[in-house]
Amino acid sequence: MLRTDSPGPATHLLLALSAAVLALLAAAPAIGADPSGALAEAGEPADPRSCSGDDTKPSLIVDPSKATFETLILQQGAQIQHRFEFKSGGGGPLVIERVIPNCGCLDPSLSFRAAGAKEYQAYTVGEPIPAGADIALDMGVDTLLKQDRSKLTLQLITNASELPTTFVLIANVEPRFRVTPAGLVFGDFRSDEERSGEIDIVSTSGKPVRFVRDEATRLPLPPGMTFQFEPVQPDPDGRSNHWKLRVQLAAGMKEGPGGYRFLFVSDEPMPETPTLAKRRAAAKARGRSFGPSSANFAVNILTNYRVLGDLEITPGVVSFGQMRAGQTLQRRVKLVATKPGIDLSKARAYIRGTLGLEVPLADCMSVKTRPIEGEDALEVTVTINGVPAGFKGTIRCELAFDTGYEKKPLVRVPITGVVL
Repeated sequence: MLRTDSPGPATHLLLALSAAVLALLAAAPAIGADPSGALAEAGEPADPRSCSGDDTKPSLIVDPSKATFETLILQQGAQIQHRFEFKSGGGGPLVIERVIPNCGCLDPSLSFRAAGAKEYQAYTVGEPIPAGADIALDMGVDTLLKQDRSKLTLQLITNASELPTTFVLIANVEPRFRVTPAGLVFGDFRSDEERSGEIDIVSTSGKPVRFVRDEATRLPLPPGMTFQFEPVQPDPDGRSNHWKLRVQLAAGMKEGPGGYRFLFVSDEPMPETPTLAKRRAAAKARGRSFGPSSANFAVNILTNYRVLGDLEITPGVVSFGQMRAGQTLQRRVKLVATKPGIDLSKARAYIRGTLGLEVPLADCMSVKTRPIEGEDALEVTVTINGVPAGFKGTIRCELAFDTGYEKKPLVRVPITGVVL
């Protein structure tokens, strides 16, 4: 049955609220509507700066494909000139605050051409560049001290970004002399063994040269090392485009690591490049002579080796580094007999003080020894178990081996550490 009763106060209130909500919805713009009535063209994104209210931020526009340049193969000493081009954009002036080359051989310069201008003008770091300008970075490179493939970078720090803008120039430089191999690595060998090696030095230009050993840096040869350095098929003046270095290491050399540097200076002068001029001026300012080894092309050859004793231990130090109270740390050491016939089965390892001092943390330190199967060797584990609270300072003592080998009855290894 249809009711004809008049609505109560609650019903009047509900009707009033509903009317208010409908009025608000009618006044609000639809989702996606343009309240200004001016829709952006399709495919053209809004300027993100308009969202933040910053329409004056500059930008630096670089084509990534033009931010790296690689040269063909050049002769050592050649001068490279390359121009990187980019633009300034955004709504405010661009400021290049710093120019950071990764090598002293780089000689950069900047210039820009404002929109509508015909000529480039030199740029001074820190000055503003208007938006819409063409910018040029002219990179000069002196390859006098470069060899093979060298990656050179230059970074621009600007007000356009917190990150630097990087330009890369890769220089492929043929050295005046090709050294093969670049050095002599003899590795490990026993003191009763001999070693020898050869190095070829070839003039890449084909021009015959004469070499002399540099006297300014000459040091005595290690005992047992000898060498010969001579031209291959020299001309009547003793010049050749091919030289050979032969190094011999004789039996009985001193145990331990060793090496030697050979510096041979040619009679081919370096070209007068900016790098050479800087080096000459620096030597003069320091009151140093500028001899042939500085002004002529040279070859620098390194040799290294390690002469093993009858007994070798690695590593040469037991280092616990920095420790804290309560820690338990372990380090392993290996004692090896390099000479056949040495019996290490009765060798004993223990910890003792140095210079007559007591062993720090003696109650916390222990040693465990085990033979290594298939080798004439022992592995020793040194343990520090529970550094006591309140102890601070340096730990200095040594791991000692009573080897049972008459020629080397005692081997010692330092033990170090710091308790914080």
